[in-house]
Amino acid sequence: MTEIRFHGRGGQGAVMASLILAGAAHRQGCFVQSFPEFGVERRGAPVSAFLRLDDQPILIRCRILNPDHLIVLDPLLLHVPATLKGLKPGGSIILNLGTGAGAKAEVQEFHRLIQSNGWKAYGVEASEIAAACGIGGSGYPLANTAMVGAYAKATGLVHLESVVEAIRANFPDDGGKNIRAAKESYEKTRAWIEERRS
Repeated sequence: MTEIRFHGRGGQGAVMASLILAGAAHRQGCFVQSFPEFGVERRGAPVSAFLRLDDQPILIRCRILNPDHLIVLDPLLLHVPATLKGLKPGGSIILNLGTGAGAKAEVQEFHRLIQSNGWKAYGVEASEIAAACGIGGSGYPLANTAMVGAYAKATGLVHLESVVEAIRANFPDDGGKNIRAAKESYEKTRAWIEERRS
């Protein structure tokens, strides 16, 4: 079983990202289980979502405490201890590097922590990609579909074609912008070690 935990803020689309990724995995024959966890239900408040994938029926019903992968939609959430808590040794973190050097600087201090735990980290400027694709309101781009594309590239567990089909299913009237964001993010996602060297 693969367990994935999403960390974002209210309004960033973490829950929708979980549903799209679940839909992509289901299209590839996986059993899936996806559900959110909300704190204060308002824009900007921390939000978590959970996703399990398996080739067998999933019988467990609880929060994910020890994920194999983390998808972090807001780099500032790395300062919240609960974000990285429980990530398995050798697990993967897929990070939205936000918009430019300022957000990357927020991530720099976690390099040693990432290495010491044997974690793999991947980064992409998902917010920049979403903004360029016209997703979200002014000054608040929704990076969720871009982050699903990043997950597909980083892990190889879902195919980009399955992600595109899942986006079309969730946005039947206007999925084009979200498909473009997922594809561009897929192409631009890099291992964090590479990001530091570039």
